[in-house]
Amino acid sequence: MIVGLIIGGIGSYFIWANKPRTGEVIDTIKVGPTTSVVIRAEKGGPKGFVELVENGDVKWQSLIPPYAGKPGRPGVSVTEVAVAVRVVRGERAELFVLDRSNGSKLGGIHLGLDHGAIKDTGGPLQFGDVRRTYEIVAGDGWNQVVAIDLTLGQPLWKKELGSAPVTAGGMEGGNLWLVQGGLKRWFNVHSGAEDRSMARTGKSWEDVQREADGGPLQAPKSP
Repeated sequence: MIVGLIIGGIGSYFIWANKPRTGEVIDTIKVGPTTSVVIRAEKGGPKGFVELVENGDVKWQSLIPPYAGKPGRPGVSVTEVAVAVRVVRGERAELFVLDRSNGSKLGGIHLGLDHGAIKDTGGPLQFGDVRRTYEIVAGDGWNQVVAIDLTLGQPLWKKELGSAPVTAGGMEGGNLWLVQGGLKRWFNVHSGAEDRSMARTGKSWEDVQREADGGPLQAPKSP
């Protein structure tokens, strides 16, 4: 009986000692006046944690695969129903989607499967609006943007961007804009159609191609 208790105690200690524990804060994303999503490192390990904090209290906490973001370069999009976190597994990019109400996993979406291993270019990872997230994925000689509807839980459209790395971006007037080679490109959030008009860019597409730094840009195919 005593031996059994000792063995049971050792087993319980082993499980406790090897349980993932939270480490330092990597990112804090405010999503409301009193609500934030906090990304933490795993203490002594490669994984991470996502926390929903309301009025200073942690409402839920979820363990995630290695986080792709870095301090000041977040990889988190938050809507009313989901928290989508960019993670890396085996040199592949993935969107890890959690239920905003309780932190349970809703699903995962693999990114860049039609290319090789991903590469950290130091640029932005994603942008988001009230319903969608726009994921920037990159590797040797390629860049891609994928729009995902977090309410439907599925990709909407995907665009190949060419070899020049994405260095900045944002949302404006129903468009996603991205900077490549010092040039600003505009994509419709619903269809992904690129506005290459001179009224928008101030230049012809040929001039845009010629002036791009870091390699040619890839023009999207006509619908």
